[in-house]
Amino acid sequence: MVEIAYAGATYSCAASETVLDALLRQGVAPVYSCKKGICLSCIMQGRSGAVPPDAQAGLRDSLRAEGYFLPCVCTPGEALDIGAPDSARPFAEATIVAVDSLASRIRRIVLRRRFASTTGPGSSLTCATPRAPSAAIR
Repeated sequence: MVEIAYAGATYSCAASETVLDALLRQGVAPVYSCKKGICLSCIMQGRSGAVPPDAQAGLRDSLRAEGYFLPCVCTPGEALDIGAPDSARPFAEATIVAVDSLASRIRRIVLRRRFASTTGPGSSLTCATPRAPSAAIR
């Protein structure tokens, strides 16, 4: 069992447990969605301790270098001090221009980014607002 320091408290994480599952089991409610390392909505930043490389798979090199990782697939081998991202680094500011219903459960969302984007077809997107950690588009 290892200790996870998060938001001013310390939590236990069993040997085969992910950081996300350990936090959820102990009543913490971090933002997450898929729990498979695909959506990136749970991204956190390691402040001390070694983040396993598997927990950074799929992240840009620049984010990995800054300690960002996905707690939903992170099974730590040693104590970690973690936190939500300190800045808007892994995020991009955008304005919703249009939301079109393509089918009963499929929406096309047209965004206007404030800065140039390197994303393309097949990219993942998680929406957040300044007032809430996650926003649903209906």
